Amino acid sequence: MEAATEKSVSRLPAMFRALRHRNYRLFFSGQIISLVGTWMQSVAQSWLVYRLIVVARAGRIRRTDSGFPARPHWRRGDGPL
Repeated sequence: MEAATEKSVSRLPAMFRALRHRNYRLFFSGQIISLVGTWMQSVAQSWLVYRLIVVARAGRIRRTDSGFPARPHWRRGDGPL
C-alpha cells in the first residue's frame, strides 16, 4: 500500500501527464517560443504603423500651418461646375 501512495505522489497531475514525454516537451516549448515571437512581431508592427502615422500627421500639420489657407488652383473657367 505504501508503494502505491509513493507512486501517486510522484506522478504528475493528469493535466500535465503528456509532459513526461520528451518529444511533447520539445513541441510544447517550441510552441511557446513561437507564440512569444508572433506576439513580439505583432506589437512591433503596430508600433511601427503608429509611429509612421504620427510622423506623417506631424509633417502635414507643419506644412499647412504656414498661415495660408488651402485653396484650389483652378485656372479661370476650369472650376468644378
